[in-house]
Amino acid sequence: MTAMSPPKSTFNLIEKHFANFFWGYSGEHKNYHWRSWKTLCFPLEEGGIEVKRMDVFDNILATKSMWWDNWTGMGHLASLLPDDTNNNPKVLVKELIQHGNWNIHTVIGFFPDDIVQITMNVNIGKHDIPDQAIWDLTENGKYSNKTVLNMFRDVKPKDNFLRKMKQQIIWNIQVAVHRIFPRCKLTLRWVKYYDDMMRLQPVPKAIIVAWRKPLQGSFKLNTDDSYIHENVKAGLVGTMRNDQGDFIMAFSVQAKCSNNNDAESQVVLFEIKWCIQNGWSNFNIELDYLLVTTMLKEGNTDNYKMKRINENITQFMNHAKITPMHCYREANQVVDYLAKLATTTSGSNIYLSFQ
Repeated sequence: MTAMSPPKSTFNLIEKHFANFFWGYSGEHKNYHWRSWKTLCFPLEEGGIEVKRMDVFDNILATKSMWWDNWTGMGHLASLLPDDTNNNPKVLVKELIQHGNWNIHTVIGFFPDDIVQITMNVNIGKHDIPDQAIWDLTENGKYSNKTVLNMFRDVKPKDNFLRKMKQQIIWNIQVAVHRIFPRCKLTLRWVKYYDDMMRLQPVPKAIIVAWRKPLQGSFKLNTDDSYIHENVKAGLVGTMRNDQGDFIMAFSVQAKCSNNNDAESQVVLFEIKWCIQNGWSNFNIELDYLLVTTMLKEGNTDNYKMKRINENITQFMNHAKITPMHCYREANQVVDYLAKLATTTSGSNIYLSFQ
């Protein structure tokens, strides 16, 4: 199905044979089909058994094409083109690029004038690193058939009856066996978990959470963001204070972001760039987002969406003495409050005083 898309009648015939095999035969007669094949294709929590429908799976394979990629930022390319466009599924984006730039003659041969202009403005990126496909429907940017399946299939209200009934039956059997034969060592792990849980007692633990001054001679940056999913925008803010806690700088920026990870990474990049460009080379950067903090400490990430911006941050960090630090949100309240205000402002604002 990667090479061609069969007609719907072919899918119906294949699924008919699937259903007959699933329900079986009694002699020469087919058994009664207690549920339709379409119903069986729903997930367990929606009353099905998670069989994949052929037409949906065909749509999944179709998305692995240049024409279903959102590389223009305006939606997948197939939706932007007229129906009579020659969208050959075997065409790759790299065939439109020559010597590190868009080949205008090739682009004109594929797209109408309005799409040509959009394409020519798309940043190709660095030429010395391999291209990386980024899947926008997952948090880490990696492709997942499951996310595509949810795009094309119908969704039913969740029905947990079968799963709950199965869990209840198993539990009843296990409890009954354990009561009659208390010394019987069941291989199921639930017995150990049950005993351990009964012995556990909550242990209260308290820690002091507060903003702490940096070491003498250094500075501390605190960053945060407020991401608005509906309009794909975020308010990015940061503050800079010295080893006495005195105010040095603050900023407020509105930016277009794809998710919270992207917003938090962008605000870190903005503040590090500003500090280095203004002569600050020894500082800590403190944020309450553990994922980004870990990325900064390790200098690498397997999250495809964050990989490029992480490389940009790493390049700047190599030119200064920067220590990434994680803190609890309660110790980051100043920028947490400012981030919410930043979504109501426009442009980029740098503040060097309280005036």
